[in-house]
Amino acid sequence: MSKVKFNLDKGGVGALLKGSEIQAIISKQGERIASAAGKGYESKTVIRPTRAVTTVAPDTVAAHFDNLKNNTLLRAMGGGNND
Repeated sequence: MSKVKFNLDKGGVGALLKGSEIQAIISKQGERIASAAGKGYESKTVIRPTRAVTTVAPDTVAAHFDNLKNNTLLRAMGGGNND
């Protein structure tokens, strides 16, 4: 049995996590979730110190309370009980 040694290139992984390809992928998913949630939800992609991040959040007061009452964002992601 041979021993395999693996050295992770942290700089390369960091560049990958901040790269335009990853940004495009997560932006597309964020927009899909915001669209599935309905009117009043927005998707926003930003680059943080270690990686690109997409957030989906209510953009209106009505959407905020809709999410509190119905778990709209959770359901839009495919989770929760979709009665």
